[in-house]
Order: sequence, then structure tokens, then C-alpha cells
Amino acid sequence: MIKRFFDRSRTVHFFIPILYLLILGFLNKEQLSFLDNYTSLILFQLPNILFLFISLLLLAFIITKNNLTKNNSYPIIAFIIFVGFLFNNILLSEIIFAHFLVLLGIRRAISLKSGKQSISKIFDASLWISFSAILFPPSALFLIFLLLTIFIYSSIDLRNVGLIILGALTSILMSYLMLIVFYDFISISEFFTNLITNTIYDINKGLSLRSIFVDVNTIIVFLILAISLIAYLISYGIKSTGNIKTLLLISSILFIAFFINGYYMGNGSALIYLLLPFLVLVTKLIEMTNRNWLLDLVVIFIIVFNLINQNLF
Repeated sequence: MIKRFFDRSRTVHFFIPILYLLILGFLNKEQLSFLDNYTSLILFQLPNILFLFISLLLLAFIITKNNLTKNNSYPIIAFIIFVGFLFNNILLSEIIFAHFLVLLGIRRAISLKSGKQSISKIFDASLWISFSAILFPPSALFLIFLLLTIFIYSSIDLRNVGLIILGALTSILMSYLMLIVFYDFISISEFFTNLITNTIYDINKGLSLRSIFVDVNTIIVFLILAISLIAYLISYGIKSTGNIKTLLLISSILFIAFFINGYYMGNGSALIYLLLPFLVLVTKLIEMTNRNWLLDLVVIFIIVFNLINQNLF
């Protein structure tokens, strides 16, 4: 029933995740415990819900435009599963927004496969990722993803490396100018000092699995990812060059997200960086599933489990 309902991409499907996000946000008693009332809770959660939903729209565009999956709405099912398990972990607005900026960079980077306007795409991708890195310094690691996409779809030469550097410097300069316009004057040396200090501050002592597997929900999400990745390798493997390229790109995002959570963060707040690989791999798993009744049971169980886990009942 669920698979049949989402087997075609329709606009009406996007009302379901926004409703689910509102339910999770409005009835989140963990956040309500340190807020005065439900009005404060709504105001606190609204920016997070808004950018999570906009991120879903952008991800749906990236996935569809680049044929990462078939033309269906299964990524919405994957999104509902993801936020259901990790909603409490991914409530830092600045990281949600930083992730959104990274997605804008990823969108431009992956579009290099068309072979058109490569100069503007490389510059834009570097610009968005660097903007994200100013908000959340570990996002700079996605410049590695940009280099990988350039290697796969173009070539790594002085021009393209120069475009990456130019995009990064432009984002820093624009951030500095916006800081002066909207806040107060600050010297360029002080700006760079604060930027470097914040970057160093975000670095943890080392890679720690405890920083990744912070709770049962996180372990379940990684288990679903592992099952989906294994199923993808078994079913698609290296059957075509396109599959190999897709696997390399998705795996690189997954590895970067894993590293950020394990090395830089200790509370699971950066787990949102897993969203793109989770949506692609789980969608592939759903596409391969022939037992629709089993999928219905699993999805319903997960939704009920997460509602109970949110202390709604």
C-alpha cells in the first residue's frame, strides 16, 4: 500500500513529511521541558522544521535531476524514517542551515556530469560549501567531494583548483562584508582570527565511535544504511560506469559525514549530513523490495516506534 502510493512522484506527497515534522516538533516533550509553553516550542522548532523541509525539496530535486534513483517519491519514505529516528539529535539550527548550504554545493558539483558550464558550477559549488564552512567549519571537508566530482566528470587542473580557491575566498570576503553591514565593524585580521579559532574549537581530540553511535536510534540508522549499501552492491554492483560513479559519490558523502560526526562532534547534532546518502540508498532498497506488505509493516512500526520514543504516548 505504501509503496504503491509513493510509486510516482507527485506534489501531494510532500504534505506528508511537513505534517510529520510538525507533529514531531510540536509534541517534542524533550524540548518542551526547558521552554515555557507550546507557543515558545513552535517558535523554537519552526526554523528547524522549515529548513528540514526545504532540504527535502532540494534533495528531491538533486536525486531526480541526476537520476540517482527512479522517478518516484520513495525518498519521502526514507526522509520520514530518518527524521523520525534522529529528530532530537539534529535540532541545532546553525548546523541544519550549514547542511542546506552544503546541499546547494553538492547540487552544483553533481551537475558537472552534464559537461556544460563547468566553470560556473565549480565556482558556485566551492562558494556554497565555503559559506557552510564559515557557519560550521567541518563542512569544509566537502571540498574533497567537489574535487572527486571534478575528477570523475571533468579533470583536476590548475584552472579548476584555482576556481575552488576563488570560490572559497569570495565566500570569506562576502561573509566579512555582511558582518560589517549587519553587525559592526571588525578588522580583517580579527575576522580571520575568530574564523581560525572557531575551526580549532570545533575539533575534538580524535575519532571516537561514541561520538557517532550516541544512542539506539543512531545505531538503527547506521544499521539501515549498512543493509541498504550491501543490497545496492549486490543488486547493482559495478554493472555500469554510471553505477560506479554514483556509488563513489554517495560513499564519499557517507564517509565525510561519518568522519565529521566521529571526529568533530560528540552529540550527534551533525548526523543530518547523512541525509543524502540515506535517502538514495534506502530508496534503492525500497525499489528492490518485492514484498510490499513487509515494507508496510516496517514503515508503520518505525513511525509508531519513533512516536513512542518521542514520549508522545
